Amino acid sequence: MRNIPWLMLGLLGLTLGQHFPDGQPQNLRQCEIGFPIDMNSSLRIDTMQSDFTFDGYDLPASGKFPSKNVFSFDNPDDVSLTGGVFDSTVYNIRQIGLFWGEGSSDGSYFSIDGKKYAAEFVIFLSEPNSISVELDFILEVSPVDNPNIQSLIDGFVDGNSKDIIMNTLIPKESYNGNYYYYTNSCFDVTFIVFEDTLSISEYQLNTLRPLTSHFFPTIKPIGNTVLYYRNGPLTTTTETSTTTTTSTGTITTEVSVATTPQSTPTIIDLLLFSTAVVVITNVIEILATFLVPGFRGFDEFGNSLIDFEPRRGVSFNSESFRF
Repeated sequence: MRNIPWLMLGLLGLTLGQHFPDGQPQNLRQCEIGFPIDMNSSLRIDTMQSDFTFDGYDLPASGKFPSKNVFSFDNPDDVSLTGGVFDSTVYNIRQIGLFWGEGSSDGSYFSIDGKKYAAEFVIFLSEPNSISVELDFILEVSPVDNPNIQSLIDGFVDGNSKDIIMNTLIPKESYNGNYYYYTNSCFDVTFIVFEDTLSISEYQLNTLRPLTSHFFPTIKPIGNTVLYYRNGPLTTTTETSTTTTTSTGTITTEVSVATTPQSTPTIIDLLLFSTAVVVITNVIEILATFLVPGFRGFDEFGNSLIDFEPRRGVSFNSESFRF
């Protein structure tokens, strides 16, 4: 029932969008500025989420290296995750990418409170309804090698197919710390950026750097993106009992402490919300186009743009995706 208003807004947006013969309104800011962004702790909305659960995470899974920084699983059903922000939906791991820079502070797509890092793991997941998720683990330079990732580095170098065990590469406990997450509705992708960093040595980075280089887009303004933060696990109902012995007998007192879990947005909720924000803003632009001479949308900071000559729309080209 709760999805009906979102559906109506979507249909309204599609109908009104036909008034723009040159393409979508300029105001698809969510596409233009939604990736990458800074994980700004002062702008986050705290939530509670259950821990992730895993299937096949401890078992060898075969795959190939289609490029010098990507591992693709032969069978995407081999390893899956659920729980956490995924709620009960099962997501399968399809690919693992490792990205690095030329220095120790220019190799991550995302930044955390303005700080960028040496490298970044990107784990690409999908589920049957084709809603995609990226898990991003940021790597910080360490004076010693990280033995957990060495097998993957060797695969990038020699390109030979191999089996990997995800729990060796990124231990399960790494998933159950705190993390930022948001959805970019134009890409239909939810990004999950873990706060705790993994490690990589300069020696390992110097092994990778000759293989290929990566372009990292500049950090974009957050705009109307809603940034959530998993700040601890869901609380549960607990029951305690105390026994008191008196001269007249034994009295047992049971105390039930009920804690109601905070309502937390799931992947579907995030996608619907961010889509609605884009659609509502587009509707405003459409109305303003007819009512305000010369109006041509908003810039990335929400300021209106007005020309002397009215312009009804501009074409939009999104950035190509990393994989």
